[in-house]
Formats: sequence, structure tokens, C-alpha cells
Amino acid sequence: MQVDLQRYATHFALALLGIWLLSLGLDYLGTRLPSGFASIAPAMLAAQFEGFRLAKEYNRPFAPREAWRLAIPLTLVGIGINLMLTLGYFLLVSGDQAMEILALLGAFGWLMVFVIAGLVIWVTNRIFLGMGLRAQLKRQG
Repeated sequence: MQVDLQRYATHFALALLGIWLLSLGLDYLGTRLPSGFASIAPAMLAAQFEGFRLAKEYNRPFAPREAWRLAIPLTLVGIGINLMLTLGYFLLVSGDQAMEILALLGAFGWLMVFVIAGLVIWVTNRIFLGMGLRAQLKRQG
């Protein structure tokens, strides 16, 4: 089995955009999304859609090790998109405060943030890739 990274990246980016728009709407209403929701929801949605596609294409479940292996490139794409958005935020939005924000954690601190985020995205991708695949296989009969 092989994942479609371009499709995953598209779903991931669209989910991020949707969450951002939802967040703006909720801010207008005086409420907020849970803090971790924006971190894992794009991976959840994109991986589940990819699981649907894999079930349609291959029509078989995958072994647990295969699922973990398939989640790795998806995770790298998710981390890459998050890294681009984080850098874009620092360069475009925060302006003069960018260096102060970066200096708060230092290089090792930011590395740890991305390592932990990467592990969370990897596990989320694995779980929801499998959920999407199983749901589609069950639906197909």
C-alpha cells in the first residue's frame, strides 16, 4: 500500500483553513475551540480520508506494522505544513516580537515542541488511518 501525500496535504491544509475560519467565528461569538483541537484535528481528518481511499483502492486491511510505516510520511507532511505556518506567522504577523518569541524557548525548546508535536501527529495519523480504512471496508461489505 502507498499513501497519496498530495491528497493528504490538501486535506490537511483544508482542515487547517476550516479550523481557522471556525475559530474566527467562535471568537466573534465570545468562545474558543479547545487548545489541542487545532493541533490534532487536521491530522485526524486527513488521515481518515486517506484511510477511506486506501480501502477503496486495495480492498484489504493492513497489518499493524504497515499502518505505522504508512503514518510516517503523512506525519512528515503534517510537520512540514505546521513548520511553514509557524515560520510564516513569525515572519509576517509577529514582526518585531518574533525574536522575543523565539528566544523564550531557545533552539532546544523549539526542537522539543516539534518533536512532541510530531509524535502526537504520528500516533493520530496511525489511529485515524486505520479507522478510516476499517470504516470504508465495513461500508463496502
